[in-house]
Amino acid sequence: MSRDSLSIKSRPTNFRDIKGQDDVVADILDLAREGSFPAFSIFHGPSGSGKTSSALALARLLKCNDYNFSKKTICKKCEGCQSAEGANLFHVNCAVENIRDHFVGEIRQGYKFYSNPWSCAGPRVHLYEEIHCWSKMDHAKLLKLTEMKNVQNVFIFTTTVLEQIYKPLVSRFTPFSFRSVSLENAVQVLIGAANCAGLNISEDDLWKIAEAHYPDLRSAVNLLPLFELRRRRQPDIPVRNLL
Repeated sequence: MSRDSLSIKSRPTNFRDIKGQDDVVADILDLAREGSFPAFSIFHGPSGSGKTSSALALARLLKCNDYNFSKKTICKKCEGCQSAEGANLFHVNCAVENIRDHFVGEIRQGYKFYSNPWSCAGPRVHLYEEIHCWSKMDHAKLLKLTEMKNVQNVFIFTTTVLEQIYKPLVSRFTPFSFRSVSLENAVQVLIGAANCAGLNISEDDLWKIAEAHYPDLRSAVNLLPLFELRRRRQPDIPVRNLL
């Protein structure tokens, strides 16, 4: 049985399921459709706004040979879709993993690794979350990578605090701005997460949970299993006393 947090287990896998980010999702899809998604980009915005979900959905899109852009779903039939989940993805959370263990070592492998696409279909996606956790010295080292030419793979960096990123580095990235989701969209996310986990929580309670935690959507999602246990023990207690 998976012990991953509910926010990870219920994370959207297709662009159509990402709530409240219509404009930025449209930008990503248009660039992907034209085959011109930038080699280096930064997804910035509040926690829980869909940055990582969008990057992972993009990785799935790029390994699909027959992506349905109107429905925003992969075909599930081509060689890329039949490959292992994340086969074209290199994923690092910079808040818990050392850049020197992953990134600097990769640079030393030379240009070939970055110039060659994934062998099955489309480019390989390198996702570095929480780039603001790195030092400015580490950010400066990233400039070496952005100076490479003919890079066919896709590098996506995410952050909740763009102002903490080394400014010369930010200028090399294509920025994608994610905004806080609306309260209505937050409730829809909670409903989806509760359904994913098979939790029996009323929509009225989900609204109150969303209101209490808004805009921190991730913590609200991860609270749901514990909330359901408390609600079963104390069915008549107000929601605020169960949070």
